[in-house]
Amino acid sequence: MNIGILGSGAVGTTLARGFSARGHDVALGTGHPEDHRALEPAVRVGSFAQAAAHGDLVVLAVRWSAVDAILAELPAGALDGKIVVDTSNPLAYDGGRPSGVRIPREGSAGQHVAMLLPRAHVVKAFNTVGAALMVDPQLPGGPPDMFICGDDDDAKRKVAELCEALRYPALDVGSLAMSAQLEHLAWLWISLAMTGRFDAHAFALLRREKA
Repeated sequence: MNIGILGSGAVGTTLARGFSARGHDVALGTGHPEDHRALEPAVRVGSFAQAAAHGDLVVLAVRWSAVDAILAELPAGALDGKIVVDTSNPLAYDGGRPSGVRIPREGSAGQHVAMLLPRAHVVKAFNTVGAALMVDPQLPGGPPDMFICGDDDDAKRKVAELCEALRYPALDVGSLAMSAQLEHLAWLWISLAMTGRFDAHAFALLRREKA
């Protein structure tokens, strides 16, 4: 699959390497291509517009405060008809530290992205764990789950396949409106990280499937 990644922070570069290692053709879009040449040749490095054009599926992996500006920078219709994976969390900050979730008026960051991209198929994923555990997580309790949500079943199926390839069982929690719950779950993950009690942690749902 051709995958475009918008953002060159820890999340974007981790996913770029992970998807590339699994045989996908990955292009990473960044405002500073010269700083990320070490990813080449496994990952193409270019502008945000180039990464958006390259991907049949595009991962939005920029900080929440940059989402609107980055999407506005793309050519009109650049993401129409494509799967867009939103990894963002709408955090509030106090003194430079995360202090909670500041939900946008649409109800969640995922729904805000969908409002900006009405012709894309937005799926929320990769927002409830840190970048260090996004690929091949190794934890004593077994593999964590990757919670995903969205309004298009085929888009969610394709995102679930990508999660599984990264060794994450994907758990579909429903429509894109569930992004709000996943963004609050991300705040729980961040809050636990800030306590310093763990050197690695992730969420899993213990369950018994119905017969």
